[in-house]
Amino acid sequence: MGKGKKQPQMKLILSDLLIDSKAGTTKVGKVEFDPDNVEAELEALGKHLPGLSKSGHVGEESNLLSAVIKAFCEEQKVGGNWKEKTAESNRMILSELVEVLGDTPIESIDKTKARNYKEVLLQLPSNYRKKAEYQGLGISEIVALKPSETLSTKSINIRIQGVSALFKWAKNNGYCSNNPFEGLSVKTKTRAADRRDPFTDDDLTKIFGTSGFVKPNPQRPNRYWIPLIALYTGARLEEVAQLCVEDIRKIDNSWCLDINEQGDKKIKSDASNRVIPLHDELLSLKFIEFVETQKSNGHDRLFPELTKGRDGYGHSFQKWFGREKTKAGFPKLTKSFHSLRHTFIDRLRNLGVDEAKLAALAGHANISITSIYGQGYHVKQLYEAVNKLTFADCIFVRQ
Repeated sequence: MGKGKKQPQMKLILSDLLIDSKAGTTKVGKVEFDPDNVEAELEALGKHLPGLSKSGHVGEESNLLSAVIKAFCEEQKVGGNWKEKTAESNRMILSELVEVLGDTPIESIDKTKARNYKEVLLQLPSNYRKKAEYQGLGISEIVALKPSETLSTKSINIRIQGVSALFKWAKNNGYCSNNPFEGLSVKTKTRAADRRDPFTDDDLTKIFGTSGFVKPNPQRPNRYWIPLIALYTGARLEEVAQLCVEDIRKIDNSWCLDINEQGDKKIKSDASNRVIPLHDELLSLKFIEFVETQKSNGHDRLFPELTKGRDGYGHSFQKWFGREKTKAGFPKLTKSFHSLRHTFIDRLRNLGVDEAKLAALAGHANISITSIYGQGYHVKQLYEAVNKLTFADCIFVRQ
């Protein structure tokens, strides 16, 4: 739409929409339009059509929040930056953002709107999508009900960080000039390292010294072996739950877990690809014999009784472990299955194992070392580090 040129085709959409304009007007059919004051007319029109850009093209929607989100998600998919679960979580977070702020041009979202978004999150109940009482209601309607139980600080910050990542990308790609969500996370007094406390010797005796957690069960061997494997290797729940029998193999004359993403297995990051030597105490509990039994029974997976869900193979086990933990009187928030991993790492650190070896065993990124077995150490060195641990006084399992 050049200066001094009338646009007859706009008759279909401009009728009565330029009422707020203070510019002089020229009639185009039934529409009053001033071709010499394009900016004033577009400003008035923009109040009614957010998709109208300053270029004058009605319907240009590439800078709408939904369009930017689509471009952002597609790039993450093409780049392989998101696992399936991460992608689903981010799509949910960003759809919430659009519902709360509206599908508005991304450049119009400022710090005030960002704070309004956070205020809504502070009033939103947890798992509201799954609860019957909120079905069919929009976010504003749910918040109006003033739910007593709201999102945890962790859940709020995960959402804010996800939205901030979108705006950081949008800024870098020229969709907006700033990131109003930067620094908006809710501050907490709890340090990240303290959110999952390691288990004490008394805790371990309570877990492994009774039949509540660990007991041989031909139908559910996962309940017997997964906590033991996690304690003696520091592996994450999903890393253990998805193991195949071929992932337990000898390297340099030592039995090891090979944590990898072959087949349908998923790992947290590239650094998670690693080899963990098995502790002698774990071998003494006849773990290798169990592996051989599973293999002779024709099982490809170590725990075929676990089925894969949206969150992987460990979901049902985690629910069972959580119930048993609660029955045993453990704190709900500070100690969980993941505390077994913290116990492994913290105890090795206190035994003098250096951080680089800990990174190799735990699957943490460490760019200062080169790769031999995933993180720069021969299996023999890692085997010696792992076997500094001893839990024999806490483990009273029955075979």
